[in-house]
Amino acid sequence: MRLIRERDRRVKTGVPRSTWHELMAQGAAPKPVQLGLRSVAWIEDELEAWMQALEARRSADRGVSSKRG
Repeated sequence: MRLIRERDRRVKTGVPRSTWHELMAQGAAPKPVQLGLRSVAWIEDELEAWMQALEARRSADRGVSSKRG
């Protein structure tokens, strides 16, 4: 298991901090693991799974839109 800090999470996902916090509040993005009082990190596998789910939804949406015409 590899932990990803905030800076690397932003680079990996391309999602800014404020948007990421909105997504977490909506339950639409993985939440971090608390490492200390002021330190958090994300589990890399959870970020990968989240990005793969986004890609799958995007592919499914393309399939639906192309069938419409």
